[in-house]
Amino acid sequence: MSRNLMDWLKKQSQRTGRLLPRAYEVWRTEGKRQTLAKVFKKLYLKLDNTPPPPPPPEPIPELPDPLIAYYQQWRQQYIPRPSDLQQMAQTVGAFTHQPRISVLMPIPPGTRSDLLRPAIESVLNQVYPHWELCLAPVDGNITSFWADNRIKIAYPPAMPSMVAASNAALARARGDLVLVLGHQDVIEPDALYEIALTFNLHPDADVIYSDEDKIDENNQLREPFLKPDWVGNNGFFWGNNCHLVAYRKTLVVSNGGFRPECEESAEYDLFLRVTSQSGEIFHISKILYHTRMDSRVDPPQPQLNGVRSAQQRAIADTIHSHSNTKQSLVPGIPPYEGDPEQPPHIQDYHQWLRQNFPRETDLQQMARTVNALAYKPTISAIVPVYNPPETYLKQAIESVINQIYPYWELCLADDASTAPHVRAILETYAAADPRIKVVFRTENGHISRASNSALEIATGEYIALLDHDDLLTPDAFYQVVLFLNQHPEADFIYSDEDKIDEENNLRDPFFKPQWSPDSFLSRMYVGHLGVYRRSIMEQIGGFRPGYDGSQDYDLVLRFTEKTDKIYHLPKILYHWRIHIQSAASSSDAKPYAYIAAKKALSEAIERRGEIGQVTDFPGYLGHYIIRYEIRDYKPVSIIIPTRDRSEMLDQCLTSIFTKTTYPNYQVILIDNGSTEPETAQLIDRWTTKEPQRFQCYRLDIPFNFSTINNYAVSKTKDDYLVFLNNDTEVITPDWLEAMMEQAQRPGIGAVGPLLLYPDNIIQHAGVVMGLGGLAAHSHQYLPATTPGYGGHVISISNVSAVTAACLMCRRSVFYDVGGFNEQLAFAYNDVDFCLKIVEKGYRNLYLPHVVLYHYESQSRGYEDTPEKQQRLQKEADIVKSQWQKYIDDDPCYNPHLTRGRADYSINI
Repeated sequence: MSRNLMDWLKKQSQRTGRLLPRAYEVWRTEGKRQTLAKVFKKLYLKLDNTPPPPPPPEPIPELPDPLIAYYQQWRQQYIPRPSDLQQMAQTVGAFTHQPRISVLMPIPPGTRSDLLRPAIESVLNQVYPHWELCLAPVDGNITSFWADNRIKIAYPPAMPSMVAASNAALARARGDLVLVLGHQDVIEPDALYEIALTFNLHPDADVIYSDEDKIDENNQLREPFLKPDWVGNNGFFWGNNCHLVAYRKTLVVSNGGFRPECEESAEYDLFLRVTSQSGEIFHISKILYHTRMDSRVDPPQPQLNGVRSAQQRAIADTIHSHSNTKQSLVPGIPPYEGDPEQPPHIQDYHQWLRQNFPRETDLQQMARTVNALAYKPTISAIVPVYNPPETYLKQAIESVINQIYPYWELCLADDASTAPHVRAILETYAAADPRIKVVFRTENGHISRASNSALEIATGEYIALLDHDDLLTPDAFYQVVLFLNQHPEADFIYSDEDKIDEENNLRDPFFKPQWSPDSFLSRMYVGHLGVYRRSIMEQIGGFRPGYDGSQDYDLVLRFTEKTDKIYHLPKILYHWRIHIQSAASSSDAKPYAYIAAKKALSEAIERRGEIGQVTDFPGYLGHYIIRYEIRDYKPVSIIIPTRDRSEMLDQCLTSIFTKTTYPNYQVILIDNGSTEPETAQLIDRWTTKEPQRFQCYRLDIPFNFSTINNYAVSKTKDDYLVFLNNDTEVITPDWLEAMMEQAQRPGIGAVGPLLLYPDNIIQHAGVVMGLGGLAAHSHQYLPATTPGYGGHVISISNVSAVTAACLMCRRSVFYDVGGFNEQLAFAYNDVDFCLKIVEKGYRNLYLPHVVLYHYESQSRGYEDTPEKQQRLQKEADIVKSQWQKYIDDDPCYNPHLTRGRADYSINI
């Protein structure tokens, strides 16, 4: 192009007088590509006879520190947070198009590794996974410090140069799109994601470019360049500020790639040539590229062109005001200013909201993404209405109207409300939006019948339940549909939720586990937001009159008998209104609901072929214990490893033989090297006292918990096994019956009780994976009187594991998973055993109504010496190598809860 341009300039010099010869002279004498923009500008003005531009503004000084600070504040409003990046990574799978993006990086000789490394790592850290990085060292030398097969090395031919290296990288590239990344520059983690998203929105795109800024030697970001959308040839005036630009690879190749005669501005030359041939050019209005500054050759610019000067000045003003603007967490409700007098747990939640709740810029991003989703079903929100306060009803309806996802319908069924404002409000909204449907019932039929009336006018593939005074988050339906794109088989999706009080403060978040069917039989934990496949809702007949107050509980019990495609969406998508008449205010608001819940549970277990009795947990309405009928009192072996400590062992054995009411059990004691004569005497005494129910076997080997218990199982033929520590004491007389009731059920694997320290502090209420870096006990060190998070401590709960300090399972389950792993002699053997059970498709349970004391580590002591710590680490590494997915995300826990403590506090 440069040679053709020179010829053209010569020809035009005779026609245009003095300007063009002067332009040609500049080109001939200076001979640098960066002058091309100036030449084009003068040609453009002369040939089109346009008036000259106004004089440039006064030069502005280098960006002062306050402006840099304002820019950083502005970035905080717009750059993706970790939670946003995580969502982007999940969104990729829902894209209709997933183009491969080739990143070309020519590397000149003498490149500093401390600057090259961040450039490469910025690609490795991309949330969009379909990329390749083509490195092209000019001198052929590069030191590898990565392990990723998406990184390729391209070697330029003889007489290397940066252009030759760029072309070598281009030849190696196999992507649909290509872009150049400077060897010292860095890109944002979402850069390639944004390119892929734009490509999905505009599949015909040939060129996609973003905004950019600079990064100085102190790693401070500065001098943002916010580019306009593409109009005509406005890119002529950008000079070398042409980052980040992604091109359709075929177009780059057809234009001959990078041209040797444009060595100094090869990227700009490519940009000008490609954009001159395509009209499909799209702008990403986000800063995704950081150009590295070198103060020796690229000092901060005191003079900027007119466009950039105006931008810099505007940024200084708008950033400052924007950074001080409070964002409303609920549309239509004033923003929450924060109250330092609030309890710490509420302050923690508000901090979590600031880190995770979608900002305005996030909502705009979601709105863009909707059109890139392959599957866009209609969601029908059904709302039974009866005399809600006027403000709350309007806010509930507005929360649907404000949904980022547009493909919804709102089905409202007024249950013969007597308040005059209800009809007027419903008719006004229905007239304003065709997606809003209203049916007015002629007689009051209560919530189940009203819900069915709303269901009858619904046409969407999925049904969402919304109470007439509650609120959806603006991204609720978007998040559900995004999840459906990843899991189109889903029949039922439920989300996390919080509460909103009468002062419009958000509080009391409930972060739920993944689908836990036995936990659900103990409490209606799935709550809001629930989204259901409409065809199954119709199949089961919708809501049943007579279960008002617990109609949702009854619905889910019947719905989940028809499908196992049940998913939890770990995001707060629903605000449950707290006011004097709502069930969110207290458990006493609707006492009839708990009677209906017990009725629904009783019928559910009967439908499922199980016989049992539903009882209330004393003092806690809404929490239930199902006591199943024991079909056959089969023999149980209680296996106890021991060594010395005769007094402690005697206490354990005495509690078993004097308190246990189960009629068919035996104790198998494994003596692992006792040397104290008192222990031998105690064993003889119990052998004489309980000859039919007590047996002792000697096993003189170095201590190995797994080997000892596996050996004990080989000594019994009983159908049920209880693994019990010798430092425990039975409190609940029917402990074996209660554990047997659950262990006999075909889907149940291991069962464990509530273990207390002698001072009635919780030692064990199930095991949570990931706590402390690997696993720890739920609610440990909290008072035994605590109900626990979401009622966990007082409810039968699905857990990933229980401690083998007291664990029951069927003999068949034990052999199905191969017993205990004998590589784990001291620690985590119970965790490994339970996770093997989960992998086989069984469910593990914690039982609150079975209670024992646990004096903990009395025989073997704690892992408190360097040798023991080294041994513990070795066994921890074995468990991590096998079960990292459970450590990262315990399905019976929640990713938004802490991994640092056992109190279920928020992870902030």
